[in-house]
Amino acid sequence: MLVGDAATFLDPVFSTGVFLAMATGVRAARTIDSALARTGRVDAADFGRYARQARRMFARFRKFVYAFYDPVFFEAFCAKDPFEAMRAAVTSTLAGGVEKVPYRARVWMTLMFWGIGIDRFQRKIRTRFARGTQQAPAARAGAA
Repeated sequence: MLVGDAATFLDPVFSTGVFLAMATGVRAARTIDSALARTGRVDAADFGRYARQARRMFARFRKFVYAFYDPVFFEAFCAKDPFEAMRAAVTSTLAGGVEKVPYRARVWMTLMFWGIGIDRFQRKIRTRFARGTQQAPAARAGAA
C-alpha cells in the first residue's frame, strides 16, 4: 500500500504533500484495521475503496498543479482582485478540501478549467497557423 508522496508526487509549490500523506495514511490505516478486524488478515482486495478515494484526491490536486503553470490560471488567480467565487473554490481545494467538494466550488472549478482548455486550444491553433504562414514561402522557394 502506498500513501502520500510514495503513491504520487505532485509538486512542491502547493505544499499538498503533508495533507496527502496524512489523508491517505489515515485511510490506509482504517482499511488495514477494518480488514484485520473482519478476517484477521489483509488482502489486496481490501484496498479497492482506498485506491479509488486516493486516486480521486490525487486527480483533484493534479489539475491545480498543472493549471498553476498555465498563464490563464495564473493571471486569473493572481490578479489584483481575483473573482471571489473562483478564488474561494481554488483556495478551499488547496487547503485540503478535495474529499467533499461543494457543488458551487465544483461549478467554478469546472468553468475555470474549461477556460484554460479553450485558451490552450486557441494558442495551439495560433501556433499552427503561424507555422503554416512561415513555411509557405520556403515551400514555394523549394518548388521553383
